[in-house]
Amino acid sequence: MDLFSWISAELGFKYEYYEVEDGHFGIYDWKTGKWDGMIGDVLYGKADIALASFFITSERQAVGDFTLPYYNSGRIFAMKRTASRTSSVWGFIGPFQKELWATILLTALAVGLFQGVANLATKDM
Repeated sequence: MDLFSWISAELGFKYEYYEVEDGHFGIYDWKTGKWDGMIGDVLYGKADIALASFFITSERQAVGDFTLPYYNSGRIFAMKRTASRTSSVWGFIGPFQKELWATILLTALAVGLFQGVANLATKDM
């Protein structure tokens, strides 16, 4: 909750917590073809995000996007999957600004140049 409060303060959005009515995390009912619990609330537009300690199953992953845990505490965010999802070879560039990539490139070139000069200088000795 503290992390989500911090994110909302940084990004400037408001939210409210509520407990899902049926108390389920999200189970797919094969008879009705519908989801219940938190997954159902997100899929059917009652909630924008679900935050809880639940497992990412293949069925849940087929209908929603989940954060990948960096620490296995069981807490994840789940959001409704968007229809326009494309993947690209250059997708790793997206999270960072162009200025950061330029800085990384210039730093790599500077280190390479320095290493080359240092190798030439020590070769003559």
